[in-house]
Amino acid sequence: MSDRQGSPGEKDTFSLAMEAESDSGTRRLNIWVQLVQAARKLDDLERLQIWLYALRAIFNPEHLPLSAAERAAIATRDFSAEAAVARRVIQSAEHHAAVLLSIGADSAASRESRVSIPVGAPESLQRLLEVLNDLRVLIDAVCGQRRFPYQTFRAVGRLYAFSLKSCRHVDLILGRKFKPQFDRVEDAVLGGILHRISKDELRQKCALVMLHLYQDLRRLRFLSAGLTGDGPIRHYLALFAMLDDEMGQLRSFIRTEVQRRAGSDVNLQASLDWIRDILEKTALRVRGHELVSVALETSPPAMTVKMAKAHDLLRNCLQGCVLSLAQAFEPSLGWGDLFPPPSEPDLSAHRAQQELYRLRRYIRGLIGGREPAVLGRLMAMLAAFTEMGQEHFADGDWRELEQHSAALLQSRNPRESRELLDGLVRFLDTLAGAGSLIRPAAVGE
Repeated sequence: MSDRQGSPGEKDTFSLAMEAESDSGTRRLNIWVQLVQAARKLDDLERLQIWLYALRAIFNPEHLPLSAAERAAIATRDFSAEAAVARRVIQSAEHHAAVLLSIGADSAASRESRVSIPVGAPESLQRLLEVLNDLRVLIDAVCGQRRFPYQTFRAVGRLYAFSLKSCRHVDLILGRKFKPQFDRVEDAVLGGILHRISKDELRQKCALVMLHLYQDLRRLRFLSAGLTGDGPIRHYLALFAMLDDEMGQLRSFIRTEVQRRAGSDVNLQASLDWIRDILEKTALRVRGHELVSVALETSPPAMTVKMAKAHDLLRNCLQGCVLSLAQAFEPSLGWGDLFPPPSEPDLSAHRAQQELYRLRRYIRGLIGGREPAVLGRLMAMLAAFTEMGQEHFADGDWRELEQHSAALLQSRNPRESRELLDGLVRFLDTLAGAGSLIRPAAVGE
């Protein structure tokens, strides 16, 4: 499969989609990024924006890995551990902001790029450093009282979000979702698939979904490098919070901007439904199970293991979403056409997740009257799913699914059958949320 060969200088679908998202501040932003790039400090700019996004997310308890009991008592919970994570993130952001501020108006970078530093850029960075310093001092003062109350934690987060508005050029960086210097996707296979979408609006929206997914995969690689290094890793919880936030934004974008443009394309609608579902279930698995209590973990190896598993769950999920969207237009596409070939257990887990989603969707159709009530077809789908997903079940899950199937076979009363279907779909939803069908690989595979 090959991409269409365009004329020299012709822009690809991804570039056009990014341009459509630009605003009036693009020219000033591009001048600044050009200067940073000439100074070979582009990595610092990218890391600065990642840590600033992460800092915003860590102050929102919605994205924090808390247990059900912790969420129920959130108003009285101590947020000292999360405040310590935020403090470490602030230090990382301060480092990269200071590096960028060191790019002077008479630097070699400025002369090489033949542009002057945009008016206000150094002032914005200086103001950002003041904001970050104030936050750090405030966190230290509250932590000195041996307890960080929920309301204070939220107030510090609101203060941070408000203060960023006074850092004009930094605010421009954070306000523009995609930047060609960081987020360009150069994949001829995907480019060719997107180019063949006849509707301009739908093509652009699908390209933006791909850009979202690849951006998150890029940030996962940044996270992976941190987990395999020698330094502290607890503050990477903020990156997980950021990814949780962005996966939620992507689900909303698909629902409000993409699906209504997909029209009656059954394959595309099913793919988009599955992507939204697996993003939600994986985020819940990571936030509500894998990373719970990691902020309080005292064993570095145990912390690394938990974060590595969460990392791999997210990576497998995001890669699966890319593949699923591409397969809506090119069904013959395989995982190895887009990503390094995974192990057979990984592929098996991905197929089982898709089959689980189709089964849940079919049962909901039965309950809602959108599907004809054919018990034989349901039993065949259950049998196919159990055969495909058998190796991924815990013993208890396997026995419970058998019990649900046996009860449905024995039922002769429509009302009883409806209640049994309700119970079965609740069980399957729990199974999907538990993530037991997602097999994580080792970090760095």
